[in-house]
Amino acid sequence: MPFSREVLAPEEIALLGRVFDRTSVPNETEADREHRASKIIYHYQTGITDEAELDKLARKSVVARTPASLPNSTPSAAVSAEPCKPSKAH
Repeated sequence: MPFSREVLAPEEIALLGRVFDRTSVPNETEADREHRASKIIYHYQTGITDEAELDKLARKSVVARTPASLPNSTPSAAVSAEPCKPSKAH
């Protein structure tokens, strides 16, 4: 069932914060952080509440946006730029 509330409970914010903190990467720009946060919230709002699944989806989003200009990064290291598809809620 899609997320329908506008206000998140403190424990939900804590969960989203933990996922956000665990999925950060070195040299991440402000735009990258905002994109990652948006993706985490988006997936949560679609019903994915499992932290491990949210971690996985957030990391996938980060890898997809990794620019070739970062140290130790090549264009072949990035995955498809297709949007993440939400999986079923756990």
